[in-house]
Amino acid sequence: MKNIIHLTSVHKALDSRIYYKELSSLKTHYNCTLVCNDKLIENSENIRIIALDYKGNKIERMFFSPFQMLKKALEIDADVYHLHDPELLISGLILKIFNKRVIYDVHENIKGMIQSRKWIRGRITKFLVSQIVWFLDRFSIMFFDGIVVARPDLFRFYKKSNTLLFRNFPDIMRFKNQLLERESSTNGKIRIIYSGGLTEIRGILNIIDAMDYLDNNYELILMGPWQEDHLKEKCEKRNGYKKTKYIGVFPYGEHFSQINISDIGIIPFLPSANHLTTLPNKPFEYMMCNIPMLMSNFNYWKKLFKDTAFYCNSMDPKNIANEIRNIATHPDITHATVKRAYITLINEYNLDKEKVKLLDFYSKLLSH
Repeated sequence: MKNIIHLTSVHKALDSRIYYKELSSLKTHYNCTLVCNDKLIENSENIRIIALDYKGNKIERMFFSPFQMLKKALEIDADVYHLHDPELLISGLILKIFNKRVIYDVHENIKGMIQSRKWIRGRITKFLVSQIVWFLDRFSIMFFDGIVVARPDLFRFYKKSNTLLFRNFPDIMRFKNQLLERESSTNGKIRIIYSGGLTEIRGILNIIDAMDYLDNNYELILMGPWQEDHLKEKCEKRNGYKKTKYIGVFPYGEHFSQINISDIGIIPFLPSANHLTTLPNKPFEYMMCNIPMLMSNFNYWKKLFKDTAFYCNSMDPKNIANEIRNIATHPDITHATVKRAYITLINEYNLDKEKVKLLDFYSKLLSH
Protein backbone atom coordinates (compact mmCIF):
# COMPACT_ATOMS: atom_id res chain seq x y z
CA MET A 1 0.00 0.00 0.00
CA LYS A 2 1.09 3.58 -0.67
CA ASN A 3 2.10 5.73 2.31
CA ILE A 4 0.44 9.10 2.89
CA ILE A 5 1.15 11.67 5.59
CA HIS A 6 -1.18 14.43 6.75
CA LEU A 7 0.53 17.29 8.59
CA THR A 8 -1.06 19.93 10.80
CA SER A 9 0.65 22.31 13.20
CA VAL A 10 -2.65 23.95 14.21
CA HIS A 11 -5.34 21.28 14.54
CA LYS A 12 -5.73 18.59 17.18
CA ALA A 13 -4.99 14.94 16.43
CA LEU A 14 -8.68 13.99 16.40
CA ASP A 15 -9.78 16.96 14.32
CA SER A 16 -13.18 16.25 12.79
CA ARG A 17 -12.16 17.11 9.22
CA ILE A 18 -8.62 15.72 9.13
CA TYR A 19 -9.00 12.59 11.24
CA TYR A 20 -12.66 11.60 11.17
CA LYS A 21 -13.46 12.57 7.59
CA GLU A 22 -10.33 12.54 5.42
CA LEU A 23 -8.00 10.02 7.07
CA SER A 24 -10.89 7.73 8.00
CA SER A 25 -11.90 7.73 4.33
CA LEU A 26 -8.36 6.98 3.13
CA LYS A 27 -7.20 4.40 5.68
CA THR A 28 -8.68 1.37 3.89
CA HIS A 29 -6.68 2.14 0.73
CA TYR A 30 -3.45 3.64 2.08
CA ASN A 31 -1.08 3.48 5.04
CA CYS A 32 -2.02 6.69 6.82
CA THR A 33 0.11 8.77 9.20
CA LEU A 34 -0.84 12.00 10.93
CA VAL A 35 1.86 14.37 12.20
CA CYS A 36 0.41 16.98 14.56
CA ASN A 37 1.14 19.27 17.49
CA ASP A 38 -0.80 17.38 20.12
CA LYS A 39 -0.29 14.89 22.90
CA LEU A 40 -0.01 11.24 21.93
CA ILE A 41 -3.45 9.69 21.59
CA GLU A 42 -4.21 6.00 21.43
CA ASN A 43 -6.53 5.06 18.59
CA SER A 44 -7.86 1.88 17.03
CA GLU A 45 -8.51 3.29 13.57
CA ASN A 46 -5.39 1.96 11.83
CA ILE A 47 -4.10 5.53 11.55
CA ARG A 48 -0.60 6.17 12.88
CA ILE A 49 -0.35 9.37 14.94
CA ILE A 50 2.97 11.14 15.52
CA ALA A 51 2.29 13.77 18.18
CA LEU A 52 5.10 16.30 18.48
CA ASP A 53 3.44 18.18 21.37
CA TYR A 54 5.32 21.37 20.48
CA LYS A 55 5.75 23.72 23.44
CA GLY A 56 5.61 27.43 22.79
CA ASN A 57 3.25 30.30 22.06
CA LYS A 58 1.41 30.82 18.78
CA ILE A 59 4.09 33.03 17.26
CA GLU A 60 6.85 30.54 18.07
CA ARG A 61 4.74 27.67 16.79
CA MET A 62 4.12 29.46 13.52
CA PHE A 63 7.85 29.96 12.83
CA PHE A 64 9.51 26.87 14.32
CA SER A 65 6.98 24.02 14.42
CA PRO A 66 6.64 23.66 10.59
CA PHE A 67 10.33 22.77 10.26
CA GLN A 68 10.10 20.29 13.11
CA MET A 69 7.18 18.68 11.30
CA LEU A 70 9.03 18.77 7.99
CA LYS A 71 12.01 16.93 9.52
CA LYS A 72 9.72 14.22 10.91
CA ALA A 73 7.83 13.90 7.62
CA LEU A 74 11.00 13.47 5.57
CA GLU A 75 12.16 10.73 7.93
CA ILE A 76 9.08 8.68 6.98
CA ASP A 77 9.36 9.13 3.21
CA ALA A 78 5.74 9.03 2.04
CA ASP A 79 4.17 8.94 -1.42
CA VAL A 80 1.94 11.96 -0.64
CA TYR A 81 2.29 14.81 1.87
CA HIS A 82 -1.05 16.48 2.68
CA LEU A 83 -0.69 19.89 4.42
CA HIS A 84 -3.49 21.52 6.40
CA ASP A 85 -2.23 24.95 7.50
CA PRO A 86 -0.93 28.11 5.77
CA GLU A 87 2.11 28.11 8.06
CA LEU A 88 3.17 24.82 6.41
CA LEU A 89 3.39 26.36 2.93
CA ILE A 90 7.17 26.84 3.11
CA SER A 91 7.53 23.25 4.29
CA GLY A 92 5.50 22.22 1.26
CA LEU A 93 7.82 24.10 -1.07
CA ILE A 94 10.82 22.39 0.51
CA LEU A 95 9.12 19.02 0.00
CA LYS A 96 8.74 19.91 -3.69
CA ILE A 97 12.48 20.58 -3.88
CA PHE A 98 12.88 16.96 -2.77
CA ASN A 99 10.51 15.99 -5.59
CA LYS A 100 7.67 14.92 -3.27
CA ARG A 101 3.96 14.94 -4.10
CA VAL A 102 2.27 17.68 -2.05
CA ILE A 103 -1.42 18.43 -1.42
CA TYR A 104 -2.51 21.66 0.24
CA ASP A 105 -5.83 21.57 2.12
CA VAL A 106 -7.52 24.99 2.44
CA HIS A 107 -9.96 25.08 5.36
CA GLU A 108 -10.71 28.82 5.49
CA ASN A 109 -10.46 32.16 3.72
CA ILE A 110 -6.84 33.01 4.56
CA LYS A 111 -7.14 36.80 4.59
CA GLY A 112 -10.36 36.70 6.56
CA MET A 113 -8.91 34.20 9.02
CA ILE A 114 -5.89 36.39 9.76
CA GLN A 115 -8.04 39.51 10.16
CA SER A 116 -10.12 37.71 12.81
CA ARG A 117 -7.15 36.53 14.93
CA LYS A 118 -7.05 38.59 18.14
CA TRP A 119 -3.51 37.45 19.01
CA ILE A 120 -2.19 39.31 15.95
CA ARG A 121 -2.15 42.87 17.29
CA GLY A 122 -2.97 45.98 15.29
CA ARG A 123 -4.60 46.60 11.92
CA ILE A 124 -1.33 47.33 10.13
CA THR A 125 0.26 44.14 11.47
CA LYS A 126 -2.77 42.09 10.43
CA PHE A 127 -2.72 43.65 6.99
CA LEU A 128 0.98 42.96 6.50
CA VAL A 129 0.72 39.38 7.76
CA SER A 130 -2.31 38.69 5.57
CA GLN A 131 -0.55 40.08 2.48
CA ILE A 132 2.60 38.03 3.11
CA VAL A 133 0.65 34.82 3.66
CA TRP A 134 -1.56 35.61 0.67
CA PHE A 135 1.47 36.03 -1.59
CA LEU A 136 3.01 32.82 -0.25
CA ASP A 137 -0.27 31.00 -0.86
CA ARG A 138 -0.52 32.24 -4.46
CA PHE A 139 3.12 31.34 -5.12
CA SER A 140 3.06 27.91 -3.49
CA ILE A 141 -0.01 26.49 -5.19
CA MET A 142 1.71 26.86 -8.58
CA PHE A 143 4.05 24.04 -7.53
CA PHE A 144 1.77 21.78 -5.47
CA ASP A 145 0.32 18.62 -7.00
CA GLY A 146 -3.19 19.03 -5.65
CA ILE A 147 -5.46 21.44 -3.76
CA VAL A 148 -8.33 20.36 -1.48
CA VAL A 149 -10.82 22.99 -0.29
CA ALA A 150 -13.54 22.82 2.35
CA ARG A 151 -16.01 25.34 0.90
CA PRO A 152 -17.59 26.12 -2.48
CA ASP A 153 -16.40 29.75 -2.38
CA LEU A 154 -12.82 28.54 -1.95
CA PHE A 155 -13.25 26.06 -4.81
CA ARG A 156 -14.17 28.89 -7.16
CA PHE A 157 -11.09 30.79 -6.10
CA TYR A 158 -8.57 27.93 -6.20
CA LYS A 159 -10.23 26.13 -9.08
CA LYS A 160 -7.82 24.44 -11.42
CA SER A 161 -7.55 20.94 -12.87
CA ASN A 162 -6.14 19.48 -9.66
CA THR A 163 -8.56 21.03 -7.12
CA LEU A 164 -11.07 19.00 -5.09
CA LEU A 165 -14.03 20.33 -3.11
CA PHE A 166 -14.27 18.11 -0.01
CA ARG A 167 -16.99 19.45 2.27
CA ASN A 168 -17.38 18.91 6.02
CA PHE A 169 -20.45 16.69 5.87
CA PRO A 170 -21.13 14.29 8.77
CA ASP A 171 -20.49 10.57 8.60
CA ILE A 172 -24.07 9.46 9.20
CA MET A 173 -23.38 5.72 9.04
CA ARG A 174 -20.56 5.96 11.58
CA PHE A 175 -22.74 7.53 14.27
CA LYS A 176 -26.20 6.26 13.36
CA ASN A 177 -26.42 3.96 16.39
CA GLN A 178 -26.04 6.96 18.70
CA LEU A 179 -28.84 8.84 16.96
CA LEU A 180 -31.62 6.30 16.55
CA GLU A 181 -34.00 8.21 18.79
CA ARG A 182 -33.74 11.81 19.93
CA GLU A 183 -34.04 12.10 23.69
CA SER A 184 -35.45 14.91 25.81
CA SER A 185 -33.43 16.94 28.29
CA THR A 186 -33.88 15.88 31.88
CA ASN A 187 -34.63 19.18 33.64
CA GLY A 188 -37.68 20.21 31.60
CA LYS A 189 -36.06 23.39 30.31
CA ILE A 190 -35.77 24.40 26.65
CA ARG A 191 -32.14 23.64 25.98
CA ILE A 192 -30.20 25.71 23.41
CA ILE A 193 -26.77 24.30 22.57
CA TYR A 194 -23.68 25.79 20.98
CA SER A 195 -21.14 23.13 19.98
CA GLY A 196 -17.63 24.12 18.90
CA GLY A 197 -14.72 26.43 19.64
CA LEU A 198 -15.65 29.34 21.90
CA THR A 199 -14.53 32.76 20.63
CA GLU A 200 -16.01 36.25 20.61
CA ILE A 201 -16.15 36.38 16.83
CA ARG A 202 -18.34 33.28 16.84
CA GLY A 203 -20.96 35.25 18.76
CA ILE A 204 -20.63 33.67 22.20
CA LEU A 205 -21.10 36.93 24.12
CA ASN A 206 -24.22 37.80 22.14
CA ILE A 207 -25.98 34.48 22.74
CA ILE A 208 -25.25 34.78 26.45
CA ASP A 209 -26.72 38.30 26.38
CA ALA A 210 -29.75 36.91 24.53
CA MET A 211 -30.49 34.67 27.53
CA ASP A 212 -31.18 37.81 29.56
CA TYR A 213 -34.28 38.39 27.36
CA LEU A 214 -35.61 34.86 27.98
CA ASP A 215 -37.33 33.51 31.07
CA ASN A 216 -36.07 30.72 33.31
CA ASN A 217 -37.61 28.03 31.10
CA TYR A 218 -34.64 28.46 28.75
CA GLU A 219 -31.09 27.24 29.26
CA LEU A 220 -27.98 27.80 27.11
CA ILE A 221 -25.40 25.00 26.91
CA LEU A 222 -21.85 25.80 25.78
CA MET A 223 -19.80 22.80 24.67
CA GLY A 224 -16.26 23.11 23.34
CA PRO A 225 -12.84 24.59 24.12
CA TRP A 226 -12.30 28.20 25.21
CA GLN A 227 -10.05 29.48 22.43
CA GLU A 228 -9.35 33.00 23.70
CA ASP A 229 -7.69 34.15 26.89
CA HIS A 230 -10.07 35.49 29.56
CA LEU A 231 -13.20 34.88 27.45
CA LYS A 232 -14.67 32.53 30.05
CA GLU A 233 -14.30 35.20 32.74
CA LYS A 234 -15.96 37.79 30.45
CA CYS A 235 -18.88 35.45 29.85
CA GLU A 236 -19.35 34.67 33.54
CA LYS A 237 -19.76 38.38 34.33
CA ARG A 238 -22.77 38.81 32.02
CA ASN A 239 -26.34 38.57 33.34
CA GLY A 240 -27.29 35.91 30.80
CA TYR A 241 -24.68 33.54 32.19
CA LYS A 242 -27.06 32.77 35.07
CA LYS A 243 -29.04 30.73 32.52
CA THR A 244 -25.91 29.32 30.88
CA LYS A 245 -24.02 26.12 31.60
CA TYR A 246 -20.55 25.26 30.32
CA ILE A 247 -20.18 21.47 30.02
CA GLY A 248 -16.61 21.25 28.74
CA VAL A 249 -15.04 19.46 25.78
CA PHE A 250 -16.30 16.12 24.50
CA PRO A 251 -14.35 13.87 22.12
CA TYR A 252 -15.67 13.94 18.57
CA GLY A 253 -18.60 11.56 18.32
CA GLU A 254 -19.34 11.63 22.05
CA HIS A 255 -20.49 15.24 21.71
CA PHE A 256 -23.55 14.02 19.78
CA SER A 257 -24.98 12.72 23.07
CA GLN A 258 -25.28 16.33 24.25
CA ILE A 259 -26.68 17.69 20.99
CA ASN A 260 -29.16 14.83 20.98
CA ILE A 261 -30.79 15.93 24.26
CA SER A 262 -31.00 19.59 23.20
CA ASP A 263 -33.97 21.44 21.71
CA ILE A 264 -32.25 24.04 19.52
CA GLY A 265 -28.77 24.20 17.99
CA ILE A 266 -27.33 27.67 17.46
CA ILE A 267 -24.66 29.00 15.07
CA PRO A 268 -24.35 32.73 15.94
CA PHE A 269 -21.21 33.63 13.96
CA LEU A 270 -20.56 37.35 13.64
CA PRO A 271 -20.34 38.78 10.09
CA SER A 272 -16.56 38.76 9.66
CA ALA A 273 -15.01 38.28 6.22
CA ASN A 274 -14.11 34.68 7.02
CA HIS A 275 -17.62 33.81 8.19
CA LEU A 276 -19.87 35.18 5.46
CA THR A 277 -19.34 32.19 3.16
CA THR A 278 -17.99 29.61 5.60
CA LEU A 279 -19.35 26.07 5.85
CA PRO A 280 -18.83 24.82 9.44
CA ASN A 281 -19.60 21.37 10.84
CA LYS A 282 -22.30 22.61 13.20
CA PRO A 283 -25.36 22.89 10.91
CA PHE A 284 -24.86 19.38 9.54
CA GLU A 285 -24.40 17.94 13.02
CA TYR A 286 -27.58 19.63 14.25
CA MET A 287 -29.43 18.32 11.20
CA MET A 288 -28.14 14.82 11.89
CA CYS A 289 -29.41 15.00 15.48
CA ASN A 290 -32.85 16.15 14.30
CA ILE A 291 -32.91 19.44 16.19
CA PRO A 292 -33.86 22.84 14.73
CA MET A 293 -30.96 25.16 14.04
CA LEU A 294 -30.80 28.93 14.42
CA MET A 295 -28.14 30.52 12.20
CA SER A 296 -26.77 33.96 11.50
CA ASN A 297 -28.75 35.56 8.67
CA PHE A 298 -25.87 35.64 6.18
CA ASN A 299 -27.10 35.73 2.58
CA TYR A 300 -24.91 32.74 1.71
CA TRP A 301 -26.35 30.60 4.51
CA LYS A 302 -29.94 31.62 3.70
CA LYS A 303 -29.40 30.73 0.05
CA LEU A 304 -27.74 27.39 0.89
CA PHE A 305 -29.91 26.14 3.75
CA LYS A 306 -33.17 27.84 2.69
CA ASP A 307 -36.14 26.52 4.67
CA THR A 308 -34.18 23.89 6.60
CA ALA A 309 -33.08 26.43 9.22
CA PHE A 310 -34.16 29.52 11.15
CA TYR A 311 -32.19 32.78 10.99
CA CYS A 312 -31.33 35.69 13.28
CA ASN A 313 -29.27 38.86 13.44
CA SER A 314 -26.26 37.55 15.35
CA MET A 315 -25.28 41.12 16.30
CA ASP A 316 -28.57 41.70 18.16
CA PRO A 317 -29.11 39.66 21.37
CA LYS A 318 -32.78 40.69 21.56
CA ASN A 319 -33.42 39.41 18.03
CA ILE A 320 -31.62 36.16 18.88
CA ALA A 321 -33.88 35.74 21.91
CA ASN A 322 -37.02 36.44 19.88
CA GLU A 323 -36.09 33.83 17.28
CA ILE A 324 -35.32 31.25 19.97
CA ARG A 325 -38.74 31.94 21.47
CA ASN A 326 -40.43 31.60 18.05
CA ILE A 327 -38.82 28.21 17.46
CA ALA A 328 -39.86 26.98 20.89
CA THR A 329 -43.46 28.23 20.71
CA HIS A 330 -44.35 27.10 17.17
CA PRO A 331 -43.82 23.32 17.29
CA ASP A 332 -45.64 22.56 14.02
CA ILE A 333 -43.45 24.89 11.96
CA THR A 334 -40.34 23.74 13.83
CA HIS A 335 -41.11 20.05 13.29
CA ALA A 336 -41.67 20.56 9.55
CA THR A 337 -38.40 22.49 9.27
CA VAL A 338 -36.45 19.78 11.10
CA LYS A 339 -37.96 17.08 8.89
CA ARG A 340 -36.96 18.97 5.73
CA ALA A 341 -33.45 19.44 7.12
CA TYR A 342 -32.96 15.74 7.81
CA ILE A 343 -34.20 14.69 4.37
CA THR A 344 -31.86 17.25 2.78
CA LEU A 345 -28.98 15.94 4.89
CA ILE A 346 -29.54 12.35 3.76
CA ASN A 347 -29.95 13.26 0.09
CA GLU A 348 -27.36 16.01 -0.33
CA TYR A 349 -25.05 16.50 2.66
CA ASN A 350 -23.73 12.98 3.01
CA LEU A 351 -20.05 12.20 3.60
CA ASP A 352 -20.25 8.99 1.55
CA LYS A 353 -20.31 11.03 -1.67
CA GLU A 354 -17.35 13.12 -0.53
CA LYS A 355 -15.36 9.96 0.31
CA VAL A 356 -15.69 8.68 -3.25
CA LYS A 357 -14.40 11.99 -4.60
CA LEU A 358 -11.44 12.03 -2.21
CA LEU A 359 -10.38 8.48 -3.08
CA ASP A 360 -10.64 9.21 -6.79
CA PHE A 361 -8.58 12.39 -6.30
CA TYR A 362 -5.80 10.44 -4.56
CA SER A 363 -5.92 7.64 -7.11
CA LYS A 364 -5.40 10.05 -10.01
CA LEU A 365 -2.63 11.89 -8.18
CA LEU A 366 -0.72 8.70 -7.43
CA SER A 367 -1.11 7.37 -10.97
CA HIS A 368 1.11 10.16 -12.35
